[in-house]
Amino acid sequence: MTDNVNHPSHYTSHPSGIECIKVTEHMSFCVGNAIKYLWRAGLKGPAIQDLEKARWYVDREIQRQKSLAGPSPAATVDNTPAACDALDQDDPTDIPSLFPKPQAPPMGM
Repeated sequence: MTDNVNHPSHYTSHPSGIECIKVTEHMSFCVGNAIKYLWRAGLKGPAIQDLEKARWYVDREIQRQKSLAGPSPAATVDNTPAACDALDQDDPTDIPSLFPKPQAPPMGM
């Protein structure tokens, strides 16, 4: 008899014999849910629906991770066409303006 509450077949039928929750309980909520939907894809309804749900949770985790990390250094570089045109590729003295050297601390500190 299948236990659809405690051990549903779509989470226990993996060939490894491992139940999905044994893996996902060690992950963040969004990552665990993404794994859950990938795990059961096609076993409980249409596979495409589970894959889309997994993608939704992955996208949400990506946004969460980005908010924790803050803006990436690449995001602060002005890559607009005007800024790129302003950089004279023949003049190597322009390059330090893209990557400024750290300033020395004031004397006496």
